[in-house]
Amino acid sequence: SSTMPDPYLLMLYIKFCWTGRRYPGGEIIEVARQPLIKAQVLSVVFEAYPFRPLRTPDGRRHSASGESFPIAKQLLRQDAALFLEEVVDLLFEDTSWCTFCGSKAQRAARRRSRATGYNNNNNNSINNGSTSSAAKADFSPVLSSPSKRQTLGHSRSASTAGGVASTTTTTNHADDDDGVGGRDYVPSLQEIVDLLLSFLPLFATTTSAAAAAASASEWVLANERFVQYHIYIFAAKHMAESRIKGDSKIMGEAIDMLLRPPPRRPPVSDNARGNEEHEEKEDEEKKKKESESSLSLYVQHQQQQEGDGGEDNQHGSSSETKRERDSRQRILLALLAKCPKELYDEQQLLDRATAANLHQVRVFMLRQRGDYALMVKGYLNDPTPNRRKVFSFIRGVLEGGEGGSEEVKLKMREAVLRQISLLVECDQYQAARLVIDFFAENPDIVITKLNDTPKLQFQILRQIMLHRGRKKE
Repeated sequence: SSTMPDPYLLMLYIKFCWTGRRYPGGEIIEVARQPLIKAQVLSVVFEAYPFRPLRTPDGRRHSASGESFPIAKQLLRQDAALFLEEVVDLLFEDTSWCTFCGSKAQRAARRRSRATGYNNNNNNSINNGSTSSAAKADFSPVLSSPSKRQTLGHSRSASTAGGVASTTTTTNHADDDDGVGGRDYVPSLQEIVDLLLSFLPLFATTTSAAAAAASASEWVLANERFVQYHIYIFAAKHMAESRIKGDSKIMGEAIDMLLRPPPRRPPVSDNARGNEEHEEKEDEEKKKKESESSLSLYVQHQQQQEGDGGEDNQHGSSSETKRERDSRQRILLALLAKCPKELYDEQQLLDRATAANLHQVRVFMLRQRGDYALMVKGYLNDPTPNRRKVFSFIRGVLEGGEGGSEEVKLKMREAVLRQISLLVECDQYQAARLVIDFFAENPDIVITKLNDTPKLQFQILRQIMLHRGRKKE
């Protein structure tokens, strides 16, 4: 095709391919064929000029023209969160396709290396009279230097979820497409992220007079902020998970972004709908039907986002769902565990996490500072089920874990007494067990603080009497 298809329809097709299913029926593709299909679709999505004919009619190479990487950039503009989190993330979950990384020349070189290594090892085994199987060949990638041009035939592969078809090989010419973005080039995980980061200047927003002179609409600026945010977070997340090489600058900027309320995707504007009013009526109806069918992935994503919000939204940003907030905290915690402390100011980060109601991040920072008393309060202020982890944390410190010296244990006991009412509200049974296990010798203070919960007082007194009876025996 020489034109860009409907973005949501394209994302749906890509997701089918990258999950090993045929489009549109969803039948499972043979497992042995899935890595190749994933690699072929990936090579087209991140191709620099996918709509450019390879050769002119007289055999000359077409010069590069128009926007580079149009498919990837258009999918980002359409819905960066959906494209990165629901589609591209699939490549990081299953990396079986990585064996096809590189250009055709690089893949051929690796095949030759494997074949040569196998033959050499097999011949040595025969010459030595060994009856064992040949030793494993060196399967490390043999990458051709990007500065050298390879002379080889060029073919255009067409990827389908049902099978793979290739056109015939053209005449030999010096190939300029051996690098990232070249035709049939399959980028690695690192190269995918590097490409996405290279798009950032395209989506860099500014409030300068130059932007106003360029007549940039509010919708365009808002969408650029949305795209830029999700590219940063996507890259930082995989850096924190050690799937790609870490970059301190990117991770530091991502930490700063994650501490702010996430930008919202703006509603589709009239400009984004194109110039459909100038088209014929029949074409409009056809496009409308196609668009409605292709929005299924988008609608499913939006319903999931809205359904996860619930009443917990009152504890965070008014437009942020519970699922988004939990994901934001999870990525932040991974980054903070990975990043050197020099990248951020601890007190400033703690203050911003507290203001943003990022309770798990606040507990993490307090743990680093060794402020266990405030950690108890931080756990209890968390409205999510994570607050119940406070009991295992308290028990761990009082039993000598968490580096708990006698001084730390004393501070923890004082913190428990100050927060006993909140501990009871969180979980009455667990609170009672803490009193029985760590305050049985002098429970009067705790019992006095529980005058408002007579049932718990009775349970604790009963358990303490049983405990003392067993101790005497």
